Amino acid sequence: MATTAAVLAWSSTAYAICYKLPFDNPNLDDGWGSLCCGRVTPHRGVDFPQPSGTPIPAIGTGTVVVNQWSSCLGNVVVLEHPDGWFSGYSHMVTPSPLAIGSPVKVGEIVGAVGNTGSCSAGAHLHLTVANHIDGWYTGMTVDPYAFIIDHPPVSESCNGEDDDCDGDIDEGVCDLAILHAQPGVYAPPTTTDIDGDGSA
Repeated sequence: MATTAAVLAWSSTAYAICYKLPFDNPNLDDGWGSLCCGRVTPHRGVDFPQPSGTPIPAIGTGTVVVNQWSSCLGNVVVLEHPDGWFSGYSHMVTPSPLAIGSPVKVGEIVGAVGNTGSCSAGAHLHLTVANHIDGWYTGMTVDPYAFIIDHPPVSESCNGEDDDCDGDIDEGVCDLAILHAQPGVYAPPTTTDIDGDGSA
């Protein structure tokens, strides 16, 4: 009997952020949804083989919402991103030094590659992406590789977002001189809450 992976679709949201691959070597032969190597359930993420101790960069800006031990996945940290998606980083050599609630910029180090947990067979990052906090161990996930490729960096514009995925918001595009010289880089406000207090 064939087993298929549950599929979640993603679409553009009012708050779109960019994502970056943590490393350039995803193991797509045993990628998301794979039943390789004797699995009885589809692979929930994508693995990135790296030497133990290699620093793991965050795939997107977010906030730490999980930092714990799992018997299967070892040391795990999960980030919640501003667009409502969650990225999970598993099998880390030691617990993440980041506390729950810590803000994280894209590319900031969240931990180090390891081989922890009973479900690991060699040093690697096991990366998951889901639309719920528990996606690192249960429920539906999306293919992290395809998700990241579908949310690439774009040119920075004056919109309060990190469009070019470098960890800085609106750098070099919200200066009055630039706005007057290049009005096309300005994006109109998406809210009437100009001071961020939750009211118009």
